[in-house]
Amino acid sequence: MANTITYTPQAIDLSLIKSFCRVDGTADDTLLTFLYEAACQEALSYAHVVCGSATITSDTVWSSSYELPYWPLGSVTSVHVYIDGVSTQDTEYTLVDGVITPSIGSEGDRMTIVYTAGFATMPKDLQHAIYQRIKFGYDFGDDMPYNAGPRFFDRIVFRYRRNFA
Repeated sequence: MANTITYTPQAIDLSLIKSFCRVDGTADDTLLTFLYEAACQEALSYAHVVCGSATITSDTVWSSSYELPYWPLGSVTSVHVYIDGVSTQDTEYTLVDGVITPSIGSEGDRMTIVYTAGFATMPKDLQHAIYQRIKFGYDFGDDMPYNAGPRFFDRIVFRYRRNFA
């Protein structure tokens, strides 16, 4: 049982990132783009928050309720419940605050849920945290101190973290 995710970071505003990092010219564009994508991926890994768009397939053991692991929730594409190895599409599940409750059976083998998640427009504080993370990586490069990290990033992204992350 596992989650698979097809993830696309939100479109990069390279001119804003370059301004934030006080970078002129184009020599570091590839590096800044890499750092942006890495910071978005870090937010995804740390807090399960999608800074862009994603299609997620959660293949999990059957449960009377299941909290979707990545958010913010977009829309649920399908819910399949497996009972004795037979898949049945559940079209009458309930969804409340990111928690899916299947309507089929009182127990089963597993569930497969396909849904979308992500911010259409990233909240400003989260965007600021990502830009701070980029600047930290850009400024320190391979000499990043091990005893001090991007605490601003951690503090802001932590607020977006759900209990299960």
